[in-house]
Order: sequence, then C-alpha cells, then structure tokens
Amino acid sequence: MFVNGGNLFFKRESIPPKLKPKSLLLCDLLVEGYNQIGCDALNVGAYDLSLGVDFLLDLEYKLRFPLISANLYDRHGRRYFRPYVLTEAAGVKVGIFGLIRPKLKFSRIPQGYKLAVRSPGQEAAEIVKELRANGAEFVILATDLNERSSRRVARSAPGIDLIVGTSRRNQISLPFKLNGAFVTHLDRGGKTIGHLEVSRAPDGTGSWKFHNRFVPLKVSIPDDPVVGPLVKATLAEIAKLQKADVASAAPEDDSACGKAYLGAEACGKCHPDRLKGWHKTAHSRAYETLVKDKRQFDEDCVVCHALVFECNNGRLDRENLRKFAGVQCESCHGPGSVHAETRGQAAMDTGRVCTRCHTPERSEIDNFMARIQQICPTPDTSASRP
Repeated sequence: MFVNGGNLFFKRESIPPKLKPKSLLLCDLLVEGYNQIGCDALNVGAYDLSLGVDFLLDLEYKLRFPLISANLYDRHGRRYFRPYVLTEAAGVKVGIFGLIRPKLKFSRIPQGYKLAVRSPGQEAAEIVKELRANGAEFVILATDLNERSSRRVARSAPGIDLIVGTSRRNQISLPFKLNGAFVTHLDRGGKTIGHLEVSRAPDGTGSWKFHNRFVPLKVSIPDDPVVGPLVKATLAEIAKLQKADVASAAPEDDSACGKAYLGAEACGKCHPDRLKGWHKTAHSRAYETLVKDKRQFDEDCVVCHALVFECNNGRLDRENLRKFAGVQCESCHGPGSVHAETRGQAAMDTGRVCTRCHTPERSEIDNFMARIQQICPTPDTSASRP
C-alpha cells in the first residue's frame, strides 16, 4: 500500500503570483507522477490548499487516487472530501482516514473564508468507530498534524493502528507506539519514503508487529522510465519561465554582491594558494553544470551552485550570476568584507556546512572532513596580510 500524509502539491500555504506558473507546472507533474505510480489515499494537507479549495476540487477530477479529509468542512457543515477509504491488502481489510491540522492561516489561503476545521481528536474517534463497524481490521490515519498533535489523537481515539504524518518543518521523527498506534513522521518534498512491514504478532493476541525503515531517495536511484521523462519535460518548461524572470542587474541598493561579499578572486589576494587550489575543484565549476542542464536560473539549484544566491538574498540577476558563479569561499565561510577590512583580524566561519547541499537526494558524499581538507586544507601557509 502507498499512503501520503499531505502537503504534496505545493510548498507553502500561500503562493505569490510570481511563483504561480511554476507551482502549477510542478503540481501537474505530481498529479501525473502519482497517477502513474498509484496511491491508495492522499490526505489533504494545509499546503495542498495553497490555491484554494475550489482549485483542489477541480484537480480531483484529474486524479486516479482518492483525496481524503475527515475534519475539513465548509461553513454549512459539509465535508469537502470523503473522510476515508476502505481497501484490502494481503487479505486484510484496511481503513484509511485523513486529518488536516486545525490551525490553518485562513486569511492567507484563497477562499479561506469557505473553510472550517473541526477537532482532529473528536473526528478521529467517530471515524475509527465507523471504520471498525464497517469491518476494518487495520486502521491508518494519514495526516499533516505534527508529532505532538498526533500523540493527542492517538490518546483520544483508541483503535488506530498506524499514524503516517508529514512534517511541515521538514523533519523525520523516530517512530513510537502510543495507545496501540504506531506513529511515524516523514519529511516533506519527497526526500524520503517510509517503508513499513506489518504482520500479525506471533503471540496469538491479534495484535500487529511493525518493522519500519526510512529510505532516502538518493540521486543514484535510476529514474522511472515513465515518470523520469515527465520530470525532464517539466523542468524544461520551468527553465523557460525562470529565464524570463531574471533581471539583467540587481538594483543599486539591493545587493551585497561585491559589498559584504567580495568573491573568490578578492579572497585570493591574501590566500593565493587557496585560490589556485579552488580553481582545480568541482566547486569552482558548479554553476557550469547548471548551464549544461539548462537549470542555471532555477533558484532551487542556484542556492547550492552559486554564491550569488547568498549575497543577493535569494534574488537572481545576470550580472551577479556571472561574477559570483560557483561554490566560492564565502559560500561556506560567510561574507568576507569585515575579514578583509580588518586584515584578517575578524575571524571567518569554519565553513563546515557541507550538509546544507550535500544531501542524499542532491549530491551525497562520504567522509566530509577528508573532503574539506582536500578542498580547503588547513593551515593555510600561503596566507598574507598586506
């Protein structure tokens, strides 16, 4: 079985107009991808309402899998989506219901005035009784509730066997068992898949035994032959949008590139050997890989492939993309202007921030400390202070 706790379609509760075209392309990709993969149930999370409940109701016609939410109502007391689904797996009748977190920012959601969210605990208690009455032998809750709220639901609604949560804060939490419910939370964004094996306990009591593991979706995993080409086509369309949005230059008072941040060549005036070594590394050519893949204006990629994202506060312009391309000294050590002005008296950050970008789903590497020494060896015997 495959279930999702929600927050699938969008990254935030409210989407700025500028980001709407890209968001729609990614949403369409996720719909088609999930249609191809198959999904037993998707809970409606807060971020799934980013373009309004009417948008989601229209989107539902495109889905070949069910949207569920037991506690999301309209102002007249009617549910927007089915509260649960009943299905079968390995001869076991399974009930899956969904809950959305109650503290939605209604003012930020389009048509937020149409929405009402009821108590997760009360709704869960009623739904579990209904599922059991309908013959469910195993009950799953899919939700975007945080871990603390999931605990409350487990206490107030006995009879839940499994709670699958998605973390709004992008964190994985270690599974635990409470009041008979096995509770597990995953990060959002498709970085990790939870793989849970469920079997009858050998003690003859009818209870369940769980074996859980988290599977990171590493870049080394081959693309699906159907979904892979869909991803590439979508990224090509997004690249066109992003290229049109990038300004030729940053406003005069809106950039720290060249001010707080100086660039690798400036660092090289006092650290010539470091600069020479940096030019031989893949870090110095990191932005070139984006150009090759036609993703040089994709903010999700530029953040790790160019210093300009840091020094221009996340805003891209062509002039600074040329000057501050690649993973430079200040990408790891922070802005160097004060360090330069004090002739090295003001210390720089240690620069051990590799895991911000080198993650399993992006670019996994082993033995960080050894790699750091290769790229930026210490001590720097070439350092000089003019």
